[in-house]
Amino acid sequence: MATAEAQVLEDPSVPGRPDSRKLYETRLRRRQATSKFDIHEIRLSEVGHCLRAATLRILEYEADPTSLRQESIFQKGDEEEDHIATWWEDEYPGQIDRQVEVHSPFGTGHMDIWCIPLRHYVEAKSTTLKSVPYLPIKDHVDQVQLYHHYWIQPTGGGTAEIVYRVKESGEPLVFPVVYDAAYAQELVARLERVRGAVEFGVPLPVPRGVYMDQFPCGWWSDAGEFTTCAFWKHCWVAGAPDTTSDPAIIDAVARLKRVEELHDRVEARGKRVARVRDALRAALGRIMDACGSGVVRAGGLEAVRLTANGWTDYNGRAAIEAGVVTKAAMEPFARERLGRVTWKVRDLAELAVKKRAPKQPSQKKKKGA
Repeated sequence: MATAEAQVLEDPSVPGRPDSRKLYETRLRRRQATSKFDIHEIRLSEVGHCLRAATLRILEYEADPTSLRQESIFQKGDEEEDHIATWWEDEYPGQIDRQVEVHSPFGTGHMDIWCIPLRHYVEAKSTTLKSVPYLPIKDHVDQVQLYHHYWIQPTGGGTAEIVYRVKESGEPLVFPVVYDAAYAQELVARLERVRGAVEFGVPLPVPRGVYMDQFPCGWWSDAGEFTTCAFWKHCWVAGAPDTTSDPAIIDAVARLKRVEELHDRVEARGKRVARVRDALRAALGRIMDACGSGVVRAGGLEAVRLTANGWTDYNGRAAIEAGVVTKAAMEPFARERLGRVTWKVRDLAELAVKKRAPKQPSQKKKKGA
């Protein structure tokens, strides 16, 4: 007779029995709870990222927690790095260092793979086929330039590469990164800006040319979810009124109006347009949620979010087929319908003209005319 312990391991129907997904999620939650990074340190790998986000993190502004899906992406990146490292370890056994610490006056960084006899640094990344035309990513090149500047060149020189492993095929794409001393000094100046802002206790401003619904602020993930930077609310939501002169919100409402009109014209072919529209809706919806209003007025435009409550209806056909005739008897056939969110973007000047315009008398024909 099997013991209770053996039954849990053997019988999938036993509640609480682990499966691969549960074990993976447990691993991701463990990863969430432990971080090798010091939040108060300037990270060399962030030099090409949004510097405002770096200052917000260091100054301990509240950040949105990473989702399990984001942790899964980070986990996959670590696994790709481990796999690429085996190529070098097989060829140079005992001569490969991993996660080599790079110290600077600002903070530390970690070089993925260092081949000692070749004095060669490998920064390991993964990518997808659709992203190949955009490689190498500038942020990654900036990171390698700083590792050149603070470790490779001062310790005797060497070479560096970024290798992207294509997820669909496993193919490695290699991009050499040659040290550029002048450009490295420009990157050091960026880090100086971060340090100055932190010492002053005030985050750097929102960079010019960024949009609340576009990377690096907000974007659509491969899973079809609108995703934002962990500090998004500190740039686009904090203290947002429903009527504002904020140029960023004026721009977002105006773009939403144009996209809504475009979507109406090309709805049959508008899947791509819909993604842009929905990203703008999601971004402006957060503004509305923050100020407790379904309206944002900006730049003479008004974005309105109308939310309809759900309701219950009845499957009359099933009720008739069952011989039911009274509403009370039809209750078992009731089904819940979800509510619906409707958006409108209106030109306030045109709206005002319409309100002032006198109503035209009805032109109904008289009978017998």
